[in-house]
Parts: sequence; structure tokens; C-alpha cells
Amino acid sequence: MQITISRDGQIFGPYFLADCRNYLQSGQLVAEDFAWHEGLGDWEPLAAVVDRLNQEIQLTVMVNNRPLSPMNLPALKQAIGKGEVTGDALVWHEGMPDWEPVNQFLQKTGPVQVAGEVEKKVFTIESQDRKSTMRISIPDIKSAWLKSTGKIKASPVRQA
Repeated sequence: MQITISRDGQIFGPYFLADCRNYLQSGQLVAEDFAWHEGLGDWEPLAAVVDRLNQEIQLTVMVNNRPLSPMNLPALKQAIGKGEVTGDALVWHEGMPDWEPVNQFLQKTGPVQVAGEVEKKVFTIESQDRKSTMRISIPDIKSAWLKSTGKIKASPVRQA
């Protein structure tokens, strides 16, 4: 399935789901961009489309060089819970350039943060003259907007 993106009146894509996940992770696309794909009635926020498609897409999982029956993401998580699949098993679906370990794949398929589902992160904010810094919690979406506009330079603080 291919996804077309709309931002500020411009159209981008179409992209495969795997590309959209990677672009969201890198910040090239943001959760508030609008997305459309065949079968979708109207444009929806990209985060909602990616979250839904992550649950529906058919995955091929390889355990000990043996493919399992195709499964969706909830079924994969269930198989992991039962011990039938481990994090080092390989997974692939249409649009992915190559197989990747299940644990790496699952890191990319977590819920995309959207307004109303705000995750707090601690950021270090540095003044332009670099004489002062402060730590502040900013919702994930807002911090991405602030970084993209150049209004502040923020970097996540590693939490112990």
C-alpha cells in the first residue's frame, strides 16, 4: 500500500508504510501531516493512518530460517508473548527494503504521538549566546515544531 502526504498545500509521495515510519522517526514527516491511501475516504492525520496500518499490515516472520504463516502486528506480539518468536527473528512486509530483526521493527511500530496523547520529554534549552541552559519538559509534538521553526535548539536528555 502506498501513502500520499499533504503538507501546507503540497503533495508528496506516494510512499510505502515503512518509508513513512522511517520519515516520521527522522522528522522528515510529522504526525500532523495529512495522509491518504487507496480505500481511505478523506485525508487523515499521518499518525492515525500509520498507527492503523501498522496493526493491519501482513507481516512475514522468519524463525530459524523457516517462514511462519503471515500475521498482523497484534498476532506477532501474541507470538512473542507465547515464546514462539524472539527479538532476533526476522520480519518483512511489502515496501520494506530488507528483512530486519523483530525487536528493531517493533521499535518503529509503536504508537505515533499525536495532540491529545502527549508524551513528556526533558529537553536542554540553550540560549543563542550559549551562556545559559535550562532543562524543560515540552510535549513531543510541540518540541518538534519548535525545533523545525528554528525558534529553539533542543536535544533530548538521556534519562537514567
